[in-house]
Amino acid sequence: MKWRKIKKLKQMIKSRQTENKIPEKDKPTSVLTSNLTSNLELVRQMIGHNSDVNIREFIIGRTNTRAALIFIDGLADKDLIDKHIMKSLMLDLSEAYKQEQTPGKDAGLKEFIKNHVLSVGVIQEVHTLQDLISEVLTGATALIIDGSSEVIILFLPLRFPSMEPGLPFGGFALSPCFSPLCWVCTG
Repeated sequence: MKWRKIKKLKQMIKSRQTENKIPEKDKPTSVLTSNLTSNLELVRQMIGHNSDVNIREFIIGRTNTRAALIFIDGLADKDLIDKHIMKSLMLDLSEAYKQEQTPGKDAGLKEFIKNHVLSVGVIQEVHTLQDLISEVLTGATALIIDGSSEVIILFLPLRFPSMEPGLPFGGFALSPCFSPLCWVCTG
């Protein structure tokens, strides 16, 4: 099942981090660069080949700026990402972005996207590969923008495997609440 695959992926990444036999406190942190290609190469080296990890590269709405979304299939809701995040980022942002830029106020495309495009309640910026991988493995979605050394982490609602009420899940029997989105442990 997906949870087992994700657990194996976490174990594989941890083993790759400890291959060098360097104590955790002495390990250098891989600081991300402003180059999308090199950042994606770092991510691919760290996670290896895993079909559950999705890396979706695209051009941000007619700005000629490359970007990529990274998420785990089975944890992140692919439909939500496609319909709300990807659609918003791939629209024609060039005119709105140009209008937002005023002389002496160049916050950059990343700040424009954070403040005007993304309709996500909780976002965070990370600067290291380890932080990026850690957040993605917990179900967040990472947005890497070419030209920015910070990665935007999008905390979207987690997608749980389809399950029937009353069937055991992780040692608990789950029953639906009044809300279709809420599950309560009953045992």
